[in-house]
Amino acid sequence: FEGRYNTCATFSPDGTQLAFVHGNKGAYRIALLKLDTGALQVLTETGLDESPSFSPNGTTILYATTDRYGSALAAISVDGQVRYRLAVQDGEVREPAWSSW
Repeated sequence: FEGRYNTCATFSPDGTQLAFVHGNKGAYRIALLKLDTGALQVLTETGLDESPSFSPNGTTILYATTDRYGSALAAISVDGQVRYRLAVQDGEVREPAWSSW
């Protein structure tokens, strides 16, 4: 991680993974670190993603993003296979968080 920008870390509900904002070459994306192996996976592809928040069951990460359409609420599965753009609205989306079920 040396020389990189890493912030907004949050543990998965079971404590086995850490999601965070990973900055590299001017792009800020959501990344996932598996704590048992040290494997790092960058999950998102847009240039300005922030404020990751795990779902209560640990299968999905909610985050704020800014893309060509503006600010939005988005979610991605922890394996990176399923992506959702959940809301588009006037104004900015910042620091989303899951509530308890």
